[in-house]
Amino acid sequence: MNLKKHLFLWGALLGTLSFIGCAKDPITENISPSNSGEIKKELTKIPYANKGILEQFSSNKEIVNYKLSREMALFDLKDFQEELYKDREDLTLSEFPVIVYDNDSNPKYYEFIVLNNGKAVGTITSFAKKEVPGFTAYVFPFVRNYSEENATKYSEAYPNTGVIENGNSNITARKTLSEEELKIREEAKVFWEEIDTSDSETNDSSTAAFVRAWNEEYIIPEFRNDALLRTRWIGACGPAALAWLYRAYYPTYKGTYYPLHSETLYDKLLQFWIDYDFNVSAYYKEISPLYVDLAEKCRVGYGMDPFKNATLPKDLKTAVYDIFPNHKLEGGFGLSIGEARRSIENNNPVVLLINIWPDYHYVIAFGTKNRYNTYNFGLFKVRKVHTDSWVLVTDNGTTTRKYNNLLPYYMNTHAILGKDFVTYTLTQK
Repeated sequence: MNLKKHLFLWGALLGTLSFIGCAKDPITENISPSNSGEIKKELTKIPYANKGILEQFSSNKEIVNYKLSREMALFDLKDFQEELYKDREDLTLSEFPVIVYDNDSNPKYYEFIVLNNGKAVGTITSFAKKEVPGFTAYVFPFVRNYSEENATKYSEAYPNTGVIENGNSNITARKTLSEEELKIREEAKVFWEEIDTSDSETNDSSTAAFVRAWNEEYIIPEFRNDALLRTRWIGACGPAALAWLYRAYYPTYKGTYYPLHSETLYDKLLQFWIDYDFNVSAYYKEISPLYVDLAEKCRVGYGMDPFKNATLPKDLKTAVYDIFPNHKLEGGFGLSIGEARRSIENNNPVVLLINIWPDYHYVIAFGTKNRYNTYNFGLFKVRKVHTDSWVLVTDNGTTTRKYNNLLPYYMNTHAILGKDFVTYTLTQK
């Protein structure tokens, strides 16, 4: 990308950032214990694609063969099982995926459902288009609610549904790609040429084995806490994300201990509810002094609709500096896909600001998983390639509340190519 284009992109982005940060407050009743049964009932209605529909796309060279995607998803199921499905045994994948379509009615994602004794417990979402050098886009410890209108139409708010007009999403990706993103696009061409060559000579299973992969993973020690991972603050995404981040390092605020999920002795103290069906807990924003003070510093409520609950980056940084005893928030300039991964591997969690149109949304990333593939051609030609990086993220429920899920999930950084996003790093003062 030349300098003029780069400056133009950032000028447009920074102009947009004047109105950021989850204008919509997550609807608490949508993730309350009262409707757990209804949500579970809806999750049984999964619109699997049939073989005939899937084979209609076999002639399209830009679409990944779903059988190969499933073979690779089976590898990923094993790789991610310990973290996301550790309480489950005898896991398998659905034979056919749910297709999430793009605006041209071609597959954008394949959603393979993780099954435990026939019960849907998770989702491995694969890239259905040969746009990136890899297979798996997201790994969820939940199943989306497919009864929602446009649940199988792609939007940049994925896994949430976006705004759909006339049968199409009105959400479009950023047209101008950074130099780093363009490089990934070029790597994708080489990757799929090699895969397609192998696939034409072998079956899907041997192709999947042919792409021998191994992962390197890392989670910041403070976040290796299952009770923390099952606890959320419900509210505007800026202060809610910071409240959760605060609790990872500091158990008390203004002399009051903040309990985590499963600490039932304290569930009455600060009025946070425990959903025993989904095994999660959450604090109500009106009750939590930590959230209230962070929201004040983030200037939530000072703006006008529809941006009343938005948080500006400068206010986010002020909130951390004033309320966190020993931490500050740095960064916010650059679209480097690798920046989040590098920060986390240096024990610094990051706040990611992601465009989920029409809002920008703050999420916390605190873990990574990196994939390296080896390609063998003949007896001696071997090439090692770093193909994928996933970040382990959590949010306040804005993108996952409709599924009554508050658990973290893995997002491949390739999945945000073309989207506006900014990385802020939590560091020591």
